[in-house]
Amino acid sequence: MFMLAAQNVMPREHLGSGTSAVTYLRSVGQVLGAAILGTVLVNIATSQLPGYLPAAAQRLPATLLAQAADPQVLADGQKQRQIVQVVTRVLVEQNGAGPGQGQDLTHLTAQATALCAQIFEAARHALADGLHLGFLVLLGMSVVVVLLTLLLKDVPLRGRVERPAGQTAR
Repeated sequence: MFMLAAQNVMPREHLGSGTSAVTYLRSVGQVLGAAILGTVLVNIATSQLPGYLPAAAQRLPATLLAQAADPQVLADGQKQRQIVQVVTRVLVEQNGAGPGQGQDLTHLTAQATALCAQIFEAARHALADGLHLGFLVLLGMSVVVVLLTLLLKDVPLRGRVERPAGQTAR
């Protein structure tokens, strides 16, 4: 639609450069939209995550907590299992359970699994908040763009250009 409108108002000799300019500007808009969505998503998810985390997560080292709450981990079951194993080791070290205390070890493994499940769920909720607000921002920007297009000058479409007899297309 915009391509047709742009081509309609351009002189024929500038049609190629005008078309490429519209395509370029469309690409720039897509890049800016993705950058804005990504920025909003990351900032909101990062700020909302602490509110969703269980209190027990604060006992974990900050680097481990950051790895467990990483959105990339949500899509990778293998990484999630690795994080559960590391959290189990951390809980074993913090509580002093050893190989001779099988029941304590089983209990700590169950605790680590439950804690990690809560952390993964907190990361999902924070990510969902970021996506929700990000898309609302993009919706607002889209409304502004539609309103700006209403301010464009209304130009009727050109009719067909007849070539003089004997002239061929270049």
